[in-house]
Amino acid sequence: MDVRADMRKRERLIALTGTILIILFLSLTEKYFYRFDITENKLFTLTPVSRSIFREIPQPVIIHYYVSDNLEQIMPDIRDIKNMLQEFKVFSHGKIQLVITHPEGKDADKEMEKAGIMPLTVKVVKNNEETTLRVYSGIKIQFLDRTKVLPGVFTSDNLEYQIVSNIREIIQNRRRVVGFLLGNADKKLDSDYSLMRDNLSNDFDLKIIDRGSTEISAINVLVVIGSRDLSKADIDRIDHFIDKGGNVLFAVDGVYVDLEKNLKAVPLENDLLIQYLRKYGVRIAAGIVLDPFSKKFRIPKEIYGNIAWQTVGAYPEWVSVQKSSVSEESPVTANFTGLDLLWTSPLIMDKRKDNDSMILAKSSTLAWEMNTDFRTSPYSAGEYGPGTGKQHGQFNLAVSLSHNKARLIVVGDSDFLSNLIQYSESYYNLGFIHNCIDWLSQNDDFMRIRTRHDRDVYLDAYPDNRRAWVYFASKVINVFVLPLLILVVAFIQFRKESRKK
Repeated sequence: MDVRADMRKRERLIALTGTILIILFLSLTEKYFYRFDITENKLFTLTPVSRSIFREIPQPVIIHYYVSDNLEQIMPDIRDIKNMLQEFKVFSHGKIQLVITHPEGKDADKEMEKAGIMPLTVKVVKNNEETTLRVYSGIKIQFLDRTKVLPGVFTSDNLEYQIVSNIREIIQNRRRVVGFLLGNADKKLDSDYSLMRDNLSNDFDLKIIDRGSTEISAINVLVVIGSRDLSKADIDRIDHFIDKGGNVLFAVDGVYVDLEKNLKAVPLENDLLIQYLRKYGVRIAAGIVLDPFSKKFRIPKEIYGNIAWQTVGAYPEWVSVQKSSVSEESPVTANFTGLDLLWTSPLIMDKRKDNDSMILAKSSTLAWEMNTDFRTSPYSAGEYGPGTGKQHGQFNLAVSLSHNKARLIVVGDSDFLSNLIQYSESYYNLGFIHNCIDWLSQNDDFMRIRTRHDRDVYLDAYPDNRRAWVYFASKVINVFVLPLLILVVAFIQFRKESRKK
């Protein structure tokens, strides 16, 4: 009897201990939170940069997440958004508060409009019936009397960067300012560079720097696009800005291609800005790089009121930079997704200059240079390609360097930032310019957050002859080889079973 009583006491003690441990574990889950993340770049785990931002928060920041009820059943990414916001809450140790609201009722639309949250219309098929729903998924970040709004958040991609950068901005009560100095008088930011403007305005304040104005000030990064109409006074202002530690991106042509005059190419050998850049050991050659790794030339055609794109053919003047030809050491190109340069000029580096220069992007080793008898018509590209009789080699296309405390990036092309990227389908150029500005504004840590989702997934990286071979090989393997292997395995299995019987 004593043994049985002893066993019962032990069982009660074990049960009580287990209960206490379970209660303790459940209480700790409110404070501590962890998820196993098996993705290659830990895409769903907060980076050390994000965790360190909590030290900068003097008073609690409130994240309001407005999301339609049961939306994650329609959009699985909503679950990832919730999990990431939960991580922000837990790892902040009380510095960040999370409030999740499900907008409901007849006044939901008015409340969301007042909060700055935009609706999304989705079509849902249920029981063979299609219905249209207005759904919400937006975030408002609040600190004291300041607010920042992300009006539509339907994917976790880039969400960590948006939250961290907005928290820092709202706490410091300032936003990074990017100034634009357009060196070609016939170009306007709102018309010729509107795609870039709209993309950058999500994360930066943009400021136009007029040619001939007295001073360049109150900006974090200066972007100089083109150079034909810059005066000596403009060059002096740029020089003064750099000497004070200002950071500059130069997108400058060695050969100007006039879109209004049938792509007439004019070399800019005596250009003031090109001469100025030699001070930093960078010479922009008066030539155009041609590369078999190139984009196709497309032009828009209106058909019955709709715009369709007509492909003219391969155009070696539009160089498609390969992943193997960019620097893996620079944060600007570490997570490379693509870069197309349109009528780009080669950069020649003066190795005697001690400026911590780094080559960001090169052409392929099969490229060649056109420096006389400039022919740019896409309809006659076959007459001067692929570089027959020319000296093939690899050319520098983009470089970064430093001068005292200033950071500089030089690209031998001004058109890769323009709306021409619609013609070449080079929308990843917007990511490259964003990376450049992050690095120039000394925000390398933020750039690592934003670019870790990036991938180079385009088969277009192959030139036409290899691309056709890749498509053909993929088709043969998937349509013929794999089914044949399945049939062979099934036949062998069938023979084994027959022998057994």
